[in-house]
Formats: sequence, C-alpha cells, structure tokens
Amino acid sequence: MRLLVDLGGTNARFARGDGAGGLTAEHRFAVAAFPSFLDALDAYLAASEDAETIRSAGISAAGPVAGGRVQLTNAPWVVEAEAVSRHLGDVPVGLVNDLEAVALSLPHLGDPDLSALRGGVAGPGARLAVNVGTGFGAAVAVPLGAGWTALGGEPGHMRFAPLADEAAALGHIATVEALLSGRGLGNLAEALGSQASDSAAVLAMARSEPAAGEALRLFTQVLGRVAGDLVLATGAWGGLYLTGGVIDAWRGVAEMGPFFAQHDDKGPMAERIAEVPIWHITRKDPAMLGLSLMALG
Repeated sequence: MRLLVDLGGTNARFARGDGAGGLTAEHRFAVAAFPSFLDALDAYLAASEDAETIRSAGISAAGPVAGGRVQLTNAPWVVEAEAVSRHLGDVPVGLVNDLEAVALSLPHLGDPDLSALRGGVAGPGARLAVNVGTGFGAAVAVPLGAGWTALGGEPGHMRFAPLADEAAALGHIATVEALLSGRGLGNLAEALGSQASDSAAVLAMARSEPAAGEALRLFTQVLGRVAGDLVLATGAWGGLYLTGGVIDAWRGVAEMGPFFAQHDDKGPMAERIAEVPIWHITRKDPAMLGLSLMALG
C-alpha cells in the first residue's frame, strides 16, 4: 500500500492507495492545526490502522519542489522527502508539486470524472491542468514513451497585465494569483464596492448585486485569457482541465461567453486553440489518483 498525501495551503489530505486508483483510510486535516508536516503525518498514522504496511509514499505539495524539498507557498510547512522516508522506515518517497500530481491523473480520467465546458475528444498531445483555489497553479502532462510525465511551474506568480478596459478595476493587481484565487476574487469584489468579502459570498451574490456580478465577469474573462495563454505556452492541444475549489463554485454561476472569448482570442492561433477541448474536473481527488500511479525511483 502506498501512502498518498496532497498538501494545499489550507488542507492536508491523507489516504492509502492500492496502485489502481482506489483509496482507503482517507483523512483530512487543517494545515493550520499542526506546526509541521511530520506532526500531521503522525496524527494520520495514529488515526489509521496498519501503519507498518506502508511500502512507499507519494506526496504532492502546493509549492515549488527542488532537490526533494518544498516550502509550501501559502503555509509555513517545509516538507523533505528524505526526512519523510526516515520517518516511515526508509520507504521510497516521491515528492512533486500538487499540480504535477493532478497532471499525472489526466490521461486516466473518464466521463464520470469530468464535465465538459467545451466538448471534444482528448488529443494525443500534451494536456494542461489549471487549478484555482487557495492559489493558482498549472502543470502539463506530456506523453513519454508508453506512459506520461508531468512538468509543473508557478504561473500564479507571473506578472498580471490588464487590458485597457480592465485597467480601472484591475490595474492595482500585481500577479495572476492575486486575482485568480479565492482571496483574489473576494478582494476584487470588495474593491468594486461589493458587500461580499470572500469568493463564496461573491459567487452567491453575483446575480443579485451588480458589483459582485462585475467582479465575476472580470474574473471569468481573465481566467479564460490566462488559461488560453498557458495552452499556447505549453502546446497543450490535447485538452485543458480546470480544477480547484473556486472552479467548482464558479462553474455553477459564471456566464461562459467571456471565458471562451478571451481563451480563443489568440490572433493567428485562434482557430487552432478554439479546437482544444476544455473540461471541469469533477472528481474530488485527481491529485491522489496521480500520486497512486506515479513512478517512484
């Protein structure tokens, strides 16, 4: 059995994977409730049975991974693969960026795991996962021989450049993540005079309060533009997959016209990018699936 851990800025999700995508012994802990990852790991081991059966571990983390180490971007935890391996009795440990784990799941997602924003058949090329939640992230799944590999980045920290007609409302925003995240949507709505101060309230009020509605429209068109730019940058003609807590709520209330208009407005590449299928990942644990299938070593 493989220990699977998906670490975000808010929650730490633990489970056991059977190697075929099945999960058991699932637990979720608030990151803020523990001083370190190893403390949370000990809480999970104490709450689950048969800790001695763990033969390997796959960990995804919301932050840049380098040299088997990651500092979470939106939380104080530091995770080191070598230290985790020792803690578990010297088992093999894989440590990747959280969106890399999601990207590894993309070739294995089926109809029950997805809802089409723009239908189509996944192409043979690269596929892009974009997450909007506590932060903004993306990674691309790339065919490699008979399997797949994943390449992550930190696109949330790219500089944000508003269009001319967005400058009045968005000119103060410095980075992509400062808008395309839960706190970003709330901050935007507040700046526009909305009574809503967080993303859930903005989405709930978007159809009844003009300021919240305008915040949602701007958020939607910027999301489309940035996602389309990332498709171009990565050559992800095989498909775009949106995921994350904000996406889950946004999908139910957003008018998709501004998203598609900005996603496809790519000059000479407009016709090509308009053919890219776009899905919302409705499966709740795509990172766990990717970790369960990840090659270690």
